[in-house]
Amino acid sequence: MESSKNPNTKTSQFELMVQFMTSHSDLAKGYLKSPEARQKSKQLWLNLSANLNAEGPPQRDVVGWKKVWADFKVHTKAKLRKNRINISATGSGPPKYYSLNALEEKVIELVDLNQAVDGMQRSLCFGVAHETNSNSQLEDYTESVGASVVGIENADEEFETLKQV
Repeated sequence: MESSKNPNTKTSQFELMVQFMTSHSDLAKGYLKSPEARQKSKQLWLNLSANLNAEGPPQRDVVGWKKVWADFKVHTKAKLRKNRINISATGSGPPKYYSLNALEEKVIELVDLNQAVDGMQRSLCFGVAHETNSNSQLEDYTESVGASVVGIENADEEFETLKQV
């Protein structure tokens, strides 16, 4: 259905898409993955594409409208990420700000893009100790982690085990 020239999606089509996704948040977030949910997702996309095509040119098939939705989310997330980076940047002059329109703000809230850009707040950091050959780094690691872990009675034995590895 889509021409090779790839015409621009109208604002009214974006508004209709965001309104539809607001009422079907599982579809917007991509949570419909089970076999029954895939059928529901397919039907919802068929309904949405029919409504969007009725709104006027451009006309697209379901795959085309899915790409429009994915691209819209990606570009909105990119703006949000650039704004976060520019706010925390150091240097001369004021930070550059990419303005977000009302539709982009709704998408940010709907799909929770703030969490995607900023990360989960109040979460613990977990990691794997880096393997090193330096005994002093192993000692520092054992003293800071091994001896403070509840249940380790003999930190010296744990240290000797780590040294052998």
